[in-house]
Amino acid sequence: MLPRRNDTSRLAALVAIGAVAGLGGAADPAGARTTAAKRAPTAATVKGVRSAHAHLHASPAPRAAPRRAGLRAAARVAAGGPTLYVAPDGSDTGTGEQSRPFATLTKALAKAAGGETIVLAPGDYPAAKDGRARSTWVSVVGPGSGRASVDGLAITGGRYLDISGVTFTAGVGLRSYWTPQTGTVAPGHVHLFGNEFTNPGGTCVGARDGATDVVVSDNLIHDCQVGFGAGAGGAIVQSSGLEISDNTISDLTGDGIQFGQWDDVSITGNVIDGIRDPAKTYHNDGIQLTGNSAGVTIAANTITDSRTQLLLIQDAMGPIDDVAVENNVMAGAGAVAVQSLGATGVRFVHNTIWGGKDGGLWLAKGMSYTGHAASSATDGVVVNNVLSTFARREGAATSVAAGNVVPCAAKTPPPTNDGAGTTCVTDPGFANAAAGNYRLTSSAVGRGLGSSVFTLPTDRDGDARSGAPVPGAYR
Repeated sequence: MLPRRNDTSRLAALVAIGAVAGLGGAADPAGARTTAAKRAPTAATVKGVRSAHAHLHASPAPRAAPRRAGLRAAARVAAGGPTLYVAPDGSDTGTGEQSRPFATLTKALAKAAGGETIVLAPGDYPAAKDGRARSTWVSVVGPGSGRASVDGLAITGGRYLDISGVTFTAGVGLRSYWTPQTGTVAPGHVHLFGNEFTNPGGTCVGARDGATDVVVSDNLIHDCQVGFGAGAGGAIVQSSGLEISDNTISDLTGDGIQFGQWDDVSITGNVIDGIRDPAKTYHNDGIQLTGNSAGVTIAANTITDSRTQLLLIQDAMGPIDDVAVENNVMAGAGAVAVQSLGATGVRFVHNTIWGGKDGGLWLAKGMSYTGHAASSATDGVVVNNVLSTFARREGAATSVAAGNVVPCAAKTPPPTNDGAGTTCVTDPGFANAAAGNYRLTSSAVGRGLGSSVFTLPTDRDGDARSGAPVPGAYR
């Protein structure tokens, strides 16, 4: 992984060794970001997405464990106390024992002060809420056999929740609350692992308002407007410590992941696809950063099939700094596939970015916001990528650019491919791009064009990189 921005000596070394001397594409009408009509998932869609989730995450290739996996394990060990039971035919006047289960998850969460495990029996449950600011973990688990379906969950100041094996048919949201007695109580230490989320027309999972230590891992998230969302700007309190890892996020009418006002963010190992607003009014992004964020890692994701863009880093609501984009495969966009607009300290290393209708990777000027005039970053790092096109526009520049491979096709002339730090080839040598296999073949010309300025220890699948650096997401 690339050095963080505060590692000044390492960054200075990168610059010394490797220095090389608005939104792209069609705009939506009036910049509209409107809510699409609700689109209920069909049985075939859900079945297909579940099948894809199982297939895509069954790869035997090793992958680094999520950085908060230890915390998740600790949560489940800590929740070794009493067990509370919930069943559709239970009663909230019951005791929560197996013989007298509660009827709602809300009641069980209100009872759980810390250390409990809440077991949901198969069946359908109404929307739930939790506002307990606990100091020890509570685990909520599904039935294992059968399906426990909850019509959404509002975590308002709730803390120390580990939820697994549950289906949510409306949004799960984390927000703070305020009272004169307590002041602001922010949510935090919420881990969502191995669940299914769907919310046609809305956000499937959201977290903001000073939230801390939020993990969204190994879930199936589908048929939402936004898979994960967090608003930015205004009086929203900064949040910190977000992991979104190893999820399948599919069939979205808005964005796969959209966030701002978050620091210390890790987005790794996700498969994000089918990002298309049928009304064509929403600017679709696989991942969008909107501002006021620092310390973001976007690594080893596969992002495909977006009506507009696959990754948009844009300082629309405030500054963005220290973003590492590593080992991702991003292919199939209806506009420019990837843009970084105004963000500082952004590093693109060992990515494969292909199939953007209007371009591959563009670095360009950002946006104006309160107290800040639009500006272009000049410290970008772009090393060892395979790019359908590469452009530094509107004054944006790189401090390090080397080992990048671009096509020489006449339809992508300068300034779209502006030369410095790139080598053009007739064909990069993908194994089978039409089938989504973007590995370079053993005889591909592109394999020998990488740079030793900076490389990564492993590739998209977690396999060790060795020998001469190979551009792109795979070794």
